[in-house]
Amino acid sequence: MAYRGQQSWKLEKAWADGHRPAIEEVVRSVAGTIINIQVSSFQEDTSEAIDYDIQVESGAMACRIRRADRVAYRDLTMTSFRPSGAPPEVDKIRKGRVRWYLYAWARQGGFVEWMFVDLDVVRRKGLIEEALKKDSEVVLRDGSRFVHISFDELDREGALIASKRAPSNERFATPDRSRGAST
Repeated sequence: MAYRGQQSWKLEKAWADGHRPAIEEVVRSVAGTIINIQVSSFQEDTSEAIDYDIQVESGAMACRIRRADRVAYRDLTMTSFRPSGAPPEVDKIRKGRVRWYLYAWARQGGFVEWMFVDLDVVRRKGLIEEALKKDSEVVLRDGSRFVHISFDELDREGALIASKRAPSNERFATPDRSRGAST
């Protein structure tokens, strides 16, 4: 028998996987940013028939898709504590296995906003640690906690590879975080 958490995970995973075409579209749109084409050297050209060396900045990708109509914030959020004892996202991301993070807000089968983030930059600049130090963890009703890194901070620190933002009149107004939150 599946646990309640597993059932919830399966439902959320199925919903997110339904956006695979949109996920693939975003990844293809940033391909030019994460693929480098280098002109070969004289030696490579004349002795190895290499004219261009194509290098892909590879790595695993995390993907989180939020329901645009349920979430007012447009920050990158990560769980920092789970009462179940399951590892929170901040711990998993700090391990370094995941290089890229596609964080998107979906409505009616497509993404209305998204950001493609280089987690190597997030780790190198200490953005997770800074978010934890700010004492700005948001506590949810179930006791889970999460931290947030703003879109502007990701952009300023060079972690934002690409993004699509909806016009401000199509977004929720950003609420006051001090009143609590829901995801």
